[in-house]
Amino acid sequence: MIENTRKKSKWLLWASIISVVIFLCSPLVLFRLKHRAAFNRKVEALVAAGYPVSSDDLQALYVLPEGAENAADLYIDAFNAYIEPNEAEGLLLPSQGAYEPNENHPPYPPEVIAAIRNSVEQNAECLQLLDEAAQIDDCLFPRVYDGLATRVDYLREMKDSAHILSERNILLAHSGQMDALFDSTASCLALSRRIPDYPCLIECLVSSLIQLIAVESLENSFNMVHFSEEQFSVLQGEFQQLIQSNTLTPAIIAESTWFIEVTGLSPQEYLKIHGGWHGGKPWEKGGFFLYHLSGFNYKDAVLMSELFEQWVEISLLPLEQQPGELEKLDKLVDASASGLNGYGILMYMPATKRASEINLRVKGQLQIAETALAIERYRLKHDSLPDTLEALVPEFIDTVYLDPFDGKPIRYVKYEDGYMLYTIGEDGIDNGGLDREQMSKKLGGTSSKEYDHPFTVRREK
Repeated sequence: MIENTRKKSKWLLWASIISVVIFLCSPLVLFRLKHRAAFNRKVEALVAAGYPVSSDDLQALYVLPEGAENAADLYIDAFNAYIEPNEAEGLLLPSQGAYEPNENHPPYPPEVIAAIRNSVEQNAECLQLLDEAAQIDDCLFPRVYDGLATRVDYLREMKDSAHILSERNILLAHSGQMDALFDSTASCLALSRRIPDYPCLIECLVSSLIQLIAVESLENSFNMVHFSEEQFSVLQGEFQQLIQSNTLTPAIIAESTWFIEVTGLSPQEYLKIHGGWHGGKPWEKGGFFLYHLSGFNYKDAVLMSELFEQWVEISLLPLEQQPGELEKLDKLVDASASGLNGYGILMYMPATKRASEINLRVKGQLQIAETALAIERYRLKHDSLPDTLEALVPEFIDTVYLDPFDGKPIRYVKYEDGYMLYTIGEDGIDNGGLDREQMSKKLGGTSSKEYDHPFTVRREK
């Protein structure tokens, strides 16, 4: 009798403990189930809308036309053939060294031209391959999948190639080899278009850097030589294409896709991929498990997906409307990334405002480059500079572009021996066309975040 009573009491104790555990855990289980279901519905909605939701979906977008020649093969050969300058010469190279031309340069001093010539000569094979690759329409670099994202492993090499092409442009302009300069400029522009249509943000930023190098190279050329009307017109068409294709939208969608895939990983899978499973601190592992097991990862994923959707919508707005909306989105992201509830957003959400501002700045510079080409065509026809940018419309350019950062027409300053075009930049302040270095000199060497982005041509007729 006593033994039965003891067994019954023990059973009741365990039943009570189990009931308490179930009672305490049921809200957590229900929370997880609720937000996992919401996450699944979000994924289904994205699929129905035609968006990629996995790395396999993204990889399926990287497909060459059947039987097409791949320019990436030649580019990779060119990257392997590239020879870095020695330290002394590297300091003299305008595109990658410490040399900074002053207001009287170009023309460049003899020692700079000598360093450029040596760099170009020792990279003759690299440059020939870059030129050959530029003639091929299709380009698909190998993609590497690391379990959380896809990437291209040739971004640094692309930048090096853009620099050597820019250096060759300086040398050709210096020696007045116009046809060769035109072809070399075309090769530089071709390289700036070679990053795939669905990159990650870092690839977009590298592409933007290469496009800025192309714009700076064009500015250098304009300060030394004249192209023909036909060459100006062709280059203008190239920049129009760059303007139309330059957008962050595909990269934002790709970043969102990778986060969706990360959300579906188990804590073990995620930590294994990041190398943190064996080396991570116990409290970090425990916190990560709690974050996943609680369902907060699904809750954050839904919220983050909505933030990405807003970012996509902003990226499709006219450029001048984007800064104000980006400011609102940036505040919303900061407000969302608070406490355990915002752990995923804090960990994974890219710097929306900064990435978009870089894209806006680059797009503004591309528009300035196209405008400068229109001015040069006007100058050839009329043997003078236009008094206003409106004089270029519609014969030489379709419209006067607006500054992406304040919606006003891009600034145009006419000089006796040239002109300056500029956008005011991210600070939203018109500094009269002073760039970063000029603003620093104005402030006695003090660094300033307030500066403009000019394109200046000072040249005798």
